[in-house]
Amino acid sequence: AVEISHAVREKIPELEAVLGDGARLTVVFDQAPFIEESIRGLTTEGLLGLGFAVLVILIFLLSIRSTLVTAVSIPLSVLIAMIGLKVGGHSLNILTLGALTIAVGRVVDDSIVVLENIKRHLGYGEPKHAAILTAVREVAGAVTASTITTVAVFLPIAVVGGQVGELFRPFAVTVTVALLASLLVSLTVIPVLAYWFLKPAAGGVEARERARARELRNPLQRVYLPVLRWAIGHRVVTLVLGAVVFLGTFGLVPRLETNFLDQGGNTFTVTQELPPGTSLARTDAAAKKVEEAIREVDGVETYQVMVGSSDEALMIAFGAGSGANSAIFSITTDVEADQKAVEAELRRRLGELRDIGQVRLSSGGGFGGAALQVVVRAPDQETLRAAAAQVEKAVRDTPDTADVVNDLAASQPTVRVRVDRA
Repeated sequence: AVEISHAVREKIPELEAVLGDGARLTVVFDQAPFIEESIRGLTTEGLLGLGFAVLVILIFLLSIRSTLVTAVSIPLSVLIAMIGLKVGGHSLNILTLGALTIAVGRVVDDSIVVLENIKRHLGYGEPKHAAILTAVREVAGAVTASTITTVAVFLPIAVVGGQVGELFRPFAVTVTVALLASLLVSLTVIPVLAYWFLKPAAGGVEARERARARELRNPLQRVYLPVLRWAIGHRVVTLVLGAVVFLGTFGLVPRLETNFLDQGGNTFTVTQELPPGTSLARTDAAAKKVEEAIREVDGVETYQVMVGSSDEALMIAFGAGSGANSAIFSITTDVEADQKAVEAELRRRLGELRDIGQVRLSSGGGFGGAALQVVVRAPDQETLRAAAAQVEKAVRDTPDTADVVNDLAASQPTVRVRVDRA
C-alpha cells in the first residue's frame, strides 16, 4: 500500500500537466502516511527498548563483558524472527513490528539466566569448560520450560480461524519464532561467547568462599532474604494476601473497555441516504447541506463527495444504497487534530440539519459497516415496520450509541409483471 501510494503521488504532477488548463489534483484519502508514522514509532520504541534492556542488564550484572555477551541474544533472536517471517510469507508491518517490540524484553531473559549461572560457577573458581557445562545443565530445563510456556500462550492465536486469525496470525508467529530463537541462542551461542570472553576466578576453595560472601552482601539479596524468611514464617498470611490480590483483579475486568480494534488513522466516511425514489437533484441539494457542515468543522483538511452512483458495489461497500438517493463523503482530518472530537462536532452539526435523510459516520475510510446490527423478521410488512420502529427506538435510547439507521426505510413496494407469452 505504501509503495503504491508513493507511485501514485509521483505521477500526480505528470497527470496535472496532461490535463492542462490549471488542473490541480488533490489526494483526499491515503493511509500510507499513517502506516509510515506507525512503523516509525514502533521502530523507535523498539530501539529504545533495546537500549534500556542493555542498560538494565549492565546495572544488574555490573560487567561490560557480561552485558555485551547477553545483549547479543537480542539482535540474533530478532534476525531469526525476521527470517521466519520471510519464510512464512509475512511482511514487516504494524503487527509484526509490534510483536518484535514486545519480544525484545523477553528474548534476553533466557540468556541472562544462563549467563548469570555461568558467571556464578566461574566465580567459584571452577575450570572454565566444566563450569560452563555445569551451569548450562543446571538451568537448561528451567529456561526451556519457561520459554515453551510463553510460546504456548501465543501459538494458539496463529491457528485461530476467521478474521481474528488472519489479523493476528503474523503477530503470534513473530513472537513465537523470536522466543524459540532466544532459547536456541541462550543454550548455544551464549555459552560459546562466555567461554571466549569470561574468565574464572583464581583461588580454588577460597574463591568459592569469597563469591558466596559477595552474594550475601548483594543489595538485592539483603532486601530479598528478609522478605523470603518472613513469607516462609507466615505461610498462611502470605497465601491469603496472594489470594486477595488474585481475586481483586477480577473486580477490574468489568471496568475495562473492550473493542475489536482502535480505528486510528485520520480518515473517516460520512454516508448519506435519502428515501428511495429521491431525484438526483434533491440528493445533491441535501448533500450540499452536509458539505457545508463539514466545511465549517475545524480540523478537516480535505474531503471528497460522491453524489449518486451507478456503481452499486461501490456504494454498498461504503454502507450506502445504490442509485440517485445516496451520497458518500470521504474526509481526511489534520494529523494534529483529535479525530474523535472532529467526528463529535460533525455529528452535532448534522443533527441540527433537516431534510438530509439518514446520515452515519464510520472511521477508517469506510468499509467497516455498522458496529452492531440487529436483524428483525416478521410475517408481514406492517408487523415488520412496527417491530423495526420499536427496535430503532430501543437502540437510540441506549447510552453510547450513535448513527442508528433503520434500513427498512430504504425498501419500497414494487410490482413485478410477468407477461404470458402464450
